[in-house]
Amino acid sequence: MLYIHQRVFQQVPQKGAENLSDKILMSYASPGQGGHSHVNCQFFEYWNKKFEEREYHSIDYIAELFKKELEPFRKKDGIKAFFNHNLVYFEKKNE
Repeated sequence: MLYIHQRVFQQVPQKGAENLSDKILMSYASPGQGGHSHVNCQFFEYWNKKFEEREYHSIDYIAELFKKELEPFRKKDGIKAFFNHNLVYFEKKNE
């Protein structure tokens, strides 16, 4: 199952994301990015570390496939250009 979080993780308190799927496509807000209700703006390194602690790893080429498919939507009203830069895919490591 793929769990998609669109511009939400920055709105989840640090202790709020405990029960996750084994596949996660998410975007995040970086510090200074702006937006509404962002209480946990972090850079990629923060999220990568948090997911690694939970036995996930990021897979860049899958995130890039999603970015390519989402590219036409970046030009629509209300979707900022940084959306495509802050998209990441994590998958639970096989044991």
